[in-house]
Amino acid sequence: MKILIDIGHPAHVHFFARPIRLLQSEGHKILVTSLFTRVPSLVFYDTENAVLQNAITYPFASRVLVPRCYQGWTPRNRTLRYAGYHELS
Repeated sequence: MKILIDIGHPAHVHFFARPIRLLQSEGHKILVTSLFTRVPSLVFYDTENAVLQNAITYPFASRVLVPRCYQGWTPRNRTLRYAGYHELS
């Protein structure tokens, strides 16, 4: 499978490092970007108080994935909540 991962925040470099290695070890081809690409995108986020960044990022996301404990605004019908935390990735 071909997978594109877009880095939207400096912390995402660390957040995605292990999943990228795991996916590559299973034979997937990974492309890492950091620009507008107009392809479907998944945004993993966990900072409710980054209101401006969220307002800029969420409208362009195909799906927003946040921990179940996340209490900030997310787009209706495009949000998936998961049991976990970024730090446990």
